Amino acid sequence: MSSDFVGEPAARQLREMCEHKVCGFLGPGWNEAFADWIRKFGIGRVQDAVLMASVPRFSEDGERLPPDIRDVPRYAAVERADDRDPGMRDCYLVRGRMRLKFYCEEHDSEVLTLLRRALHAGISASRMHDAVDENYTLEDCFTAIGIDR
Repeated sequence: MSSDFVGEPAARQLREMCEHKVCGFLGPGWNEAFADWIRKFGIGRVQDAVLMASVPRFSEDGERLPPDIRDVPRYAAVERADDRDPGMRDCYLVRGRMRLKFYCEEHDSEVLTLLRRALHAGISASRMHDAVDENYTLEDCFTAIGIDR
């Protein structure tokens, strides 16, 4: 880590906060990851993402799932996208539901692009969620949202 980076103490502090709230002991090697996330997303977003990652999650069977530190940059990326383009958080949530229901690939950006197009066309988040609930194929879901290829 470069010695001129003023976020080094912040990275260490966020790692320690994450250890306390989420993961147990991570070790000082994670300071570099936190420093990279701070450079990429800003300290405020990374701090918020650590807090979001610490929220308890549960499996479908009701068992508590352990927090995953790999969610921190994912949460920060979604928040940044929503700051740049209001409503994108809803698009990410709908895409996540589509992945689970329709078995989409994790790195398929085309789905997010189509949802963004629907958002800009004035389709509400609730209509997108309803389309996921009411359809059995990804193609029918997009047709219900109002996007035809």
